[in-house]
Amino acid sequence: MKPGIPYVLFAPQDVWNVTPDGRLGVVRSSDYHVDWRDADGRVTSGPRIPFERRPVTLEDRMAHTRRFMEGSSISGKNAAGGLSPLPAEMLEDKAIRDVAEYQEHAEVHAPFTDVTPLMGPDGSLWIERSVRLGLPQTWDIIGANGVLAGRLQMPRGRKLASLGPRWLYAIATDDDGLQHLERYPHPVTAGRDSDALCEQC
Repeated sequence: MKPGIPYVLFAPQDVWNVTPDGRLGVVRSSDYHVDWRDADGRVTSGPRIPFERRPVTLEDRMAHTRRFMEGSSISGKNAAGGLSPLPAEMLEDKAIRDVAEYQEHAEVHAPFTDVTPLMGPDGSLWIERSVRLGLPQTWDIIGANGVLAGRLQMPRGRKLASLGPRWLYAIATDDDGLQHLERYPHPVTAGRDSDALCEQC
């Protein structure tokens, strides 16, 4: 039996989050729109948000497989009683390709990733877009009415982690695999260019 990943690569799925006052924002993958459900059960649907129906390539599948394998461990235990890491040969290009070619996958990319949306302090919903390999992380900002209010592109190599009223917090990983927390001015409240690094924490 060939090794595989226990899910369909790039399969579209709805994602959601809840505001502090109990409003539920559900991002629909079928046609990319946001449904807001109030605490009293009333649902408001926003308009469809345009997106590119981009084919899933073997390169996409290999990159996803490598990320999955690098974050995985096998079921055997090492001498210390912990899980043993994957052997190096399973992370070689040929092994990654073998898994990627065997693995079930969607034919086209979903409009957004499966990352849980972030809630802005103003009640907006921040959704991570699905972008081409090598492009910076990009977020759609959806207002309380479900309408696309803006789009933010993070500096290259940074992953947005959380939102505050004045700052955005991002994770940067260096060449040694060490992660650093960085702070950026909020593009709305600070009135500054979102790709200008403000401060490392």
